[in-house]
Amino acid sequence: MRIDPPQIPTPTWIGSFWMTPWPFALQTAPFPAVVDPRRYYPSTSHENALRGLVSAWQEGEPWISLSGAPGTGKTLLLHLLMEMIPQNSRLAYITQPLRDPADLIRLVAHDWHLDDGSAPTGVARNRVVEAILDGLRQGTPPLVLIEQADLMSEASADELVSWSLLQGKGQAGIQVVLCARGELPGLAALAGLHDAWEMVGGGGALSPLDPVEASDFLRFQIRWAGGHPDRILGHEAENRIIQICGGNPRRLCQLGRHASRLAAGAGMASIELEAVEEAAQNLWGASMAQSEQDHELAQPSSEDFENLEEQKETDPELRSETGQAPAEKTASWQAQETPSFLLRRSA
Repeated sequence: MRIDPPQIPTPTWIGSFWMTPWPFALQTAPFPAVVDPRRYYPSTSHENALRGLVSAWQEGEPWISLSGAPGTGKTLLLHLLMEMIPQNSRLAYITQPLRDPADLIRLVAHDWHLDDGSAPTGVARNRVVEAILDGLRQGTPPLVLIEQADLMSEASADELVSWSLLQGKGQAGIQVVLCARGELPGLAALAGLHDAWEMVGGGGALSPLDPVEASDFLRFQIRWAGGHPDRILGHEAENRIIQICGGNPRRLCQLGRHASRLAAGAGMASIELEAVEEAAQNLWGASMAQSEQDHELAQPSSEDFENLEEQKETDPELRSETGQAPAEKTASWQAQETPSFLLRRSA
């Protein structure tokens, strides 16, 4: 199902220019800077991980994991999960590393509306335990989502384990989602967290997008913003973005967003290779070469790009709304007026 983008913002008069908030006359930012569940791209990895996450939650698993490298979309999946949870459910979403059990207790008590931060830690903990027992009586276990779980202290993990031991007949007293950077086998070996990770009974793991999905991801974001991918994103620029970012969704958006600003500001009709190279240097500078070396195994080869081009010509998922193949669309648009980021005021 296609999601309708928001309405076009009103242009702003600046000096001798009309300036629209987004480049290339798009209706919103072409590549999101923050997590936006509306712009979820259903890659194979994301769909599998989300399915495992939701299934584990629905089946009442006490311990659920979501793992993956930074920027692969873990936070986005947590937001999608939270949208499925009933409004009246007790839900705690913790985004900071848990260094001390007192922090865990304080944050959970706050999100469960049990304390405003004024109660002593012991009192807040008793309220949390009572809420867990109340959930057991009602058959609705509260939920705790923990980002950066790989940085959680041993004492904080022990506190969570003690809460999870509050169980009824065939029912968990609490459900915990551990969201961590890395893979589960390695996380289970972390000092102090072995007991917690050993109890994980479901969830998912995210991996970078393959070259075809990375291309479709970029095109999906442009279409969502109200643009035509082949008109806005140059062929060489697209391939270079995919090569530099190694299929990491966050980096794809970072580089695409910065390159689109540079291209529009320079008066380019679309995002071209020069804008991508300059954007990459501005974002990562000398570290870009090292970053590419680190992603060497994940980067697409020339054969991958050949396969990508073949799929673009034959796969309807990589075609635009017109139903034309990319080469056909490019030819049909050559006679059309190209949108510009800066629209000069008519005399």
